[in-house]
Amino acid sequence: MISEVFLCYTAYIQDVIYLIDLAEPLNFMVAPLFFLYFRSRLFGAPGKHYWLHFIPFILYCCYAPFYILQGDAFKYNSFIDAYHPEAQFLPYEFVFSDDPLKIRSVVNELTIVQLFVYLFLTSYYFFKHFKQSKPELRDSKLGFLKGFFLSYLIGVLMFLIVKLIFENDLGDYLLGSFTAFTLYMISFSLIKNSSFFVEGTYMEVEKEKYSKSGLTVLRKNEILASLNELLTTDKIFMDPLVSLPLLSKKIGVSPNHLSQVINEELKQSFFELISQYRVNEACEILGTNKGQQMKIDELAETVGYNSKSAFITTFKKLTGKTPAVYRNSAK
Repeated sequence: MISEVFLCYTAYIQDVIYLIDLAEPLNFMVAPLFFLYFRSRLFGAPGKHYWLHFIPFILYCCYAPFYILQGDAFKYNSFIDAYHPEAQFLPYEFVFSDDPLKIRSVVNELTIVQLFVYLFLTSYYFFKHFKQSKPELRDSKLGFLKGFFLSYLIGVLMFLIVKLIFENDLGDYLLGSFTAFTLYMISFSLIKNSSFFVEGTYMEVEKEKYSKSGLTVLRKNEILASLNELLTTDKIFMDPLVSLPLLSKKIGVSPNHLSQVINEELKQSFFELISQYRVNEACEILGTNKGQQMKIDELAETVGYNSKSAFITTFKKLTGKTPAVYRNSAK
C-alpha cells in the first residue's frame, strides 16, 4: 500500500499503470490483522474460524476485477483525475462498468466503518483483559500493546481526517508516512529491548533481565509444579498451537514470569522445553507396536508438529538419530 502511494506521488505509476489501485482490497486487511494480532497476544492463538474476519477482503477481491480488467487508458485517466486533473484525458470506451454496484465509490466510507468496528472490539478485549488480570500479569508485553493500540487509534483518526479534508487520494502521503514511522518505531523498540545486543552469555543476560522480578522461591516452585502437571499429566505439548501465553494463562501467571521460571530453574527456553517433551513422547510411541506401524508424518502430527521436516530435524538434534533409524533400533 505504501509502495502504491510512492508510485503515484512520484508519477512512476505511469510506467506500470496497470498496477494502479491494485492494493485497494488491502484496505479491508488492516483492521482484521491488527485485531487478530492484538487478541492473540492477550489470549493465545485465535480460534479456527478466524478467517471469517477476512470475508470483506475476499468479497472485495472478487469485485475488484471489474476495475482491474479495464484498459490502461481508463487507469491513466483515473490517475490524472486524482493527481493531475489539469492534464488531458485519453479517449476510452467502456466494455463494462468498472463499478456496477457503486462499491468502489464508497470504499473509503466502508474502510472507516470497518476500522472503527475493530477499534471497538480491540478496546473491549483490551480493557476486559486489563480488569481481569492480576497485577503481575500487567507486564512489559501489555505495555507494548498499549503503544501498539495507541498507534492504531491515531492511524484510524488520521485516516478519517485525511479522507474528510482531502479529495480523492491526495492525502495518502500522510497515511503512508505515519505507517512507515510506526513500523520504524516498532523495529526500534524490538531492537532496543533485544538481548542480542547485550554483552555477556545467554544465562548472564537472562539473569540480568530477571534481576528486578518479584518472584519468590516459593512462587517459582508453585509455577514449576503447575507447569510439570500440564506437561506430564495433561501433555499440553501435543497441542500444535501451544504457546507461552497459553501456558501462562492456564497456570495463572504472566508469560514473563513463566519464561523466567523455565530459564532459571530448567535452564531451557520455552521452545527447547516443548521440543524435549515432544521428542520424548515420540520415542515412547516408537517403542510400541502402534509406533512401529505409524508413518513419520503421522507421528509428527501426533506429538504436536505441523511440519514433518521440523520434527525430523529436532528429533535428530536431540537423539542423534532420525525417527526411522530410532524405530529400527527400538525393535
